[in-house]
Amino acid sequence: MNFAVDVGNSFAKIGIFDQNRLLKVYEQVQIKKLPDLVNEIKPAHLIYSSVSLPADDFIRQINPDLEVLVLEHQTGLPIKINYKSPETLGMDRLASAVAASQLFTGEDVLVVDCGTCIKYDFVDKEGEYFGGAISPGLQMKIKSLHNYTAQLPLVQLRQQPDLVGKTTKESILSGVVNGTAAEINGIISKFKNQNAQITVLLSGGDAHFLSNQIDHKHQLEPFLPLKGLNYILMYNAEKMV
Repeated sequence: MNFAVDVGNSFAKIGIFDQNRLLKVYEQVQIKKLPDLVNEIKPAHLIYSSVSLPADDFIRQINPDLEVLVLEHQTGLPIKINYKSPETLGMDRLASAVAASQLFTGEDVLVVDCGTCIKYDFVDKEGEYFGGAISPGLQMKIKSLHNYTAQLPLVQLRQQPDLVGKTTKESILSGVVNGTAAEINGIISKFKNQNAQITVLLSGGDAHFLSNQIDHKHQLEPFLPLKGLNYILMYNAEKMV
């Protein structure tokens, strides 16, 4: 049994795998409780990726017999990285690209991660990652409109807005949601102009919310980064024995 641990700024997410089969996902795990959960379930192998809890702090709190693969820029990968500044590449983008390449072998794939930021990542059919684009996500746009103006309220994202907002709150939601959907559709169109056969994957916390506004054929893969972490773990497993 493999553990893929992805630690964010506020919470951790854990994927439990039997080889490449995802068995269970723990979402919004409190970071301080993460070591206890790992010690309780006792996985055979674990891969760790974090933007907040340093690997050394985590490893000190878990069973010393458990070998941990810490995802870093030097970690061996089953894809080739063709990125000009690999040391600045986010581990979540890296993991998503690996998963896309492994799940859709022999295909050009565009990953659209709809999270705090909207991240576009392209990996070609040869398994080569080239990069992509980053723009603000839905919540970042909503908060920015409130924080950087004197009058605009902070609104809640609860349902799909109409195109024409008839109140200020409705107008904000229309601009943010419909504008983001138009952006995603436009970026996908540009990629399809270069490759009509490209496979499009939607991932991230807002993927389901935005999915019905995407005009292009796509597939929802909400746990793509966790799957990518597990593929990286499997790729390096022999070195850990």
